[in-house]
Amino acid sequence: MNGVPAPIRALGVAAVVLFVGSAVLQSASPEGRSDPVASIENGGPRGLLLLALALRAQGVDVVRVISDAELDAALSGPSPNTPTTILVPPPEQSAFSKAEAARHLALAASGYRVVVGCDPKSDRRKRLAPLFSSLGVRCVDGARPEPTTSALSALPAQLFVRDAGRINIDEAAPGVLPLGADDAGEVVIVSVARGAGDVVVFASTSSLSNDGLATADNFAVAHRLLLPAGSGRVIVDERHHQTRGTRALQEASAKGAGPVTALICALLLVPLSILGLSPRKGELVSSAAPEVPAAIARVRGLAALMAAAPPPTSLSPSSSSSSSSSSSSHQSPDAKGSP
Repeated sequence: MNGVPAPIRALGVAAVVLFVGSAVLQSASPEGRSDPVASIENGGPRGLLLLALALRAQGVDVVRVISDAELDAALSGPSPNTPTTILVPPPEQSAFSKAEAARHLALAASGYRVVVGCDPKSDRRKRLAPLFSSLGVRCVDGARPEPTTSALSALPAQLFVRDAGRINIDEAAPGVLPLGADDAGEVVIVSVARGAGDVVVFASTSSLSNDGLATADNFAVAHRLLLPAGSGRVIVDERHHQTRGTRALQEASAKGAGPVTALICALLLVPLSILGLSPRKGELVSSAAPEVPAAIARVRGLAALMAAAPPPTSLSPSSSSSSSSSSSSHQSPDAKGSP
């Protein structure tokens, strides 16, 4: 770096700051905010606060986890005989890794029920893809974007779905049981057997959200599927509503206009900086003024104000006589002794 001119080094630093800063701002924007949407602490239309409050009012232990350590503690805390369901809302910030997805599927195989809520937005679906890769189901957009109320085949109830979220099932997928479909035959909820437990997938989390839970039989369906034994506890896995390491920053830097615009601006500054270093004719005159102490600057400012003021008027006679007497009484010793 010693051989690189200072302007080029400054330009490189500025480019890095622009790119990383815009990526961080992108992750904090409404499209990638760390404030979760499908969360049991969100009272907005798409939040799950109503679901948590309704379950707790019936004595159900609802636990929210936002870190791996909290998930470990929640899984090891209660008695092993307590029926436990893991609810996975659509991730808001980061995607499930293959290891995390394999762990949830292993928990299902050991006897847990895992309930996953899909979302009509494609980026949230992609973050859930590792969970579905071995189940034989996929979350897609259905043919009917308007809200629908579907009769469930496995339960004497109707499920309201606000958006076009539907589920595709691979024909060769084992253990897949559709629990309900709309009038067009598109699946809105499905169960996939895994060992001693299973995975239940809602085509849209709008069926569980604050603005959909009280519609049709949605709460009865949610209660039945979240608590198959009629009681127990529910662990809400909100770890991926938060920024998780460098993966969220990489996702933010790959989308949106902010990081791309910052990078383009930095690249455009490179030729301008190089032209600024090109030789010029004649001697370069430094325009840098010498550093002036603050006290001198104040005096210069006062002098400028005095110079701009109008000239003083002639002194009055009284002031003139008093001034002369004052001056005669304050003569110097040399003046008094002169002949």
